[in-house]
Amino acid sequence: MTRCMIFPERSNGLRLDILISLTPALVWAVYLFGARVLTLTVLSVAAFSGLDFLRAKLCRESFRLDLDSVVTGVLIAFNLSATASYLTVVLMAAIAFAVKLINHKNPVFKLNTVLFARGLMTAIFADMKYFPAPFTHPSAFRLGFSASELSDMSVPTPLAELTQNKFTSAGTFDLFVGNSSGFIGEVSALMLTVGGIYLLLRGVYSPHIPLAYIAAVTVIAMLFPQNDNLLKFTLSSVFCGSTVFCAFFIAPMFGTCPVTPYGKILFGLGCGILTMVIRYCLFSEGCVIAVLIMNVLAPYLDLPFREKKLYKKTGAEKQEAQAQQ
Repeated sequence: MTRCMIFPERSNGLRLDILISLTPALVWAVYLFGARVLTLTVLSVAAFSGLDFLRAKLCRESFRLDLDSVVTGVLIAFNLSATASYLTVVLMAAIAFAVKLINHKNPVFKLNTVLFARGLMTAIFADMKYFPAPFTHPSAFRLGFSASELSDMSVPTPLAELTQNKFTSAGTFDLFVGNSSGFIGEVSALMLTVGGIYLLLRGVYSPHIPLAYIAAVTVIAMLFPQNDNLLKFTLSSVFCGSTVFCAFFIAPMFGTCPVTPYGKILFGLGCGILTMVIRYCLFSEGCVIAVLIMNVLAPYLDLPFREKKLYKKTGAEKQEAQAQQ
């Protein structure tokens, strides 16, 4: 029987490329926040894989651990704070797995499983809103932390400063390199860009969505700056929060975005525009809601371009075509 996976059945090579591309950001996060990053990542992978194992047993299917569950588990960990409790990790994996099963049954559109889980968990759990200062290194094997402990370890993220106070205390170089607080996988724009370029060179994704996403954020920040330092505000808008992470690793996720080049460009532009509108209006991270909204619209963005001449497929699209044969 066909298993419900984020990626096609025959795309282990693509998933391995994604894991390789995530490695620089993971290594940097371990350096910045300590061994707890690895603990949370392993727990996330184990929880998501365990749920897939239970599903297979309940459906009386054979089970084999594949890289799809590993990739999803790592991406879940990337959307956690380094002080997240073990319970938060398991519940977030469970929500992501439930969304994955729903996606499998939904013929119209597919939501990004990881972002949906992050959005829901952020709304419910307080420890999703506390971020340790760089080099704090929370205990790797604590099940969780009390509210007072979280408060003592935490500092405002650059994005919180940018959206609420219109400036960041960290310099542009620190924001780019990743010497700041935030979710595990979003802090270093440099490491994320290195991984993203690797994916593009390997042909896993086309450059349409990442470039359109980042371009939209950049242009809107330049046209509507929120402080007098135009250059710093523009660069901070790109480097802060999940902009680079979503542009390279979340928005282009196969199955949740358009497949035609022009559809992908519209998708990326929509993600970038909505991200900035939400930041300006709601004073919060806009990437989560922006990408989820565009996930719903993705099938319709392809409609005007479906009858155009054939476009060059990325590696993931070729794998999906083979899997359907």
